[in-house]
Amino acid sequence: IKPYHGRFLFCLTFEEPEQVIETSMPYTCAIDFGIDNFAAIVCDDGSSAIYKGGAVLSDTQWFHKQKAKYVSILTKGHKNQYATSARLKDLSFHHANFTKDQCHKISRSIIDFCVEHQAGTLIFGVNPLWKQNSRIGKINNQKFVSMPIAFLRTMITYKALNAGIKIIEQE
Repeated sequence: IKPYHGRFLFCLTFEEPEQVIETSMPYTCAIDFGIDNFAAIVCDDGSSAIYKGGAVLSDTQWFHKQKAKYVSILTKGHKNQYATSARLKDLSFHHANFTKDQCHKISRSIIDFCVEHQAGTLIFGVNPLWKQNSRIGKINNQKFVSMPIAFLRTMITYKALNAGIKIIEQE
């Protein structure tokens, strides 16, 4: 049991036998993560897919705007029935759940794409510390840094391993 945005989560951990890498899937897919396109995937059988990131980006921008508004009201000491610490918790709870839901849906779709196209290997484009000191303009920095790419990568990784797909991280 752990605290989660003013509520509690009951977390369970299940042990499963080690998954065997599927050898009958001869193709390879590669994923490139981004902003407007949350993930772009291409397979060496000639197929590709793009997963839009507009919903997550929009919700993230809305969340940060609302959070700044409520924090500003609270820190100035104004009496406002809508600006309470409970409202901030609810806002954070909504944002965390929406982001988690979208990442689950996109990661499941990516794994289904790999299985459908018989891709036994999945390659991630990863750059360590790529969000630190990014200098791509104020607006692009805000968009880029706020996207939960590491969270999506984690979800894709565990779902791929459960499906018997090998993961390679490439700079």
